[in-house]
Amino acid sequence: MLNNKCKAEHCLVCEYYKPIVDVKLVGVGRDFYSIRAFCILFKNKNNICSSNELESFIWERKHVGFNSLPVLMFKLRRYLMGTKYGVISIRLKGYMLIDAQEGEDA
Repeated sequence: MLNNKCKAEHCLVCEYYKPIVDVKLVGVGRDFYSIRAFCILFKNKNNICSSNELESFIWERKHVGFNSLPVLMFKLRRYLMGTKYGVISIRLKGYMLIDAQEGEDA
């Protein structure tokens, strides 16, 4: 069960998802939704998070547009550029956070 009590701030300090990751989302500022997206993806690293799970966690059951999640994932990918993490899309299933450096070694 997902924990909707994430209290992440702009510097990615999330008391619910330890350990604190070694990434600061450059330029994220107060983009709270991107931080929540990163938190849930990090907690489920290398596992698929369904679009429904992501939407309910990130926006806490607020009604959002059809394109909101893809746009948010696009922004998150840009924030993660230059870090060891990447976000991939799993068609018709959701998204997954991966260790991007692992893919380069293969």
